[in-house]
Amino acid sequence: MTQKNNMTKIVWNGTSLAQERNEGYKNAEDNIFNHLASFEFEIEKTCLIPSDVQILTTSGIGIQYQSQGINVDCDILINNRLPNDYSYCNGYNIGFSYWETNALPKEWVEHMNKMDEIWTTSRWAKNVFIDSGVEVPVFNFKLGVDKNLYSPSLKKYPHRPFTFLSIECLYSILNWG
Repeated sequence: MTQKNNMTKIVWNGTSLAQERNEGYKNAEDNIFNHLASFEFEIEKTCLIPSDVQILTTSGIGIQYQSQGINVDCDILINNRLPNDYSYCNGYNIGFSYWETNALPKEWVEHMNKMDEIWTTSRWAKNVFIDSGVEVPVFNFKLGVDKNLYSPSLKKYPHRPFTFLSIECLYSILNWG
């Protein structure tokens, strides 16, 4: 991508280019990127991790990887990924991450504090980031609902207790352990 007519050069460093399936984060990323592009920003979408890691990731092989922080030539860099995979530019750096528990890993806070600002998608996550030690400005916004992907029936269900079953191991997701 080149800078035309002194336009601000924006790079979106996301993960959806490495994903082939229709996944929630991929859908959200694609929608946000397309919305930004609709404002006629000159914006490039890339996935700044080594190609061999992309191949391993898309082939379904589980790996542990931590970026060394690639330096990007742009005016604004938006990192929509886990903080340990943030890259940097000489201009304005934005980290955009989601989070589901009540504390961030310490090393993530260090990466987040190297950004100029952080984006997230709920007030709760914003408070978790700040309570965990993120000192740069944190902004939250709602992703919204794509009615083409989610259209609940109008049928009303009685309010009664229910149980969620969740089988997972956060150690493999977060590279903890």
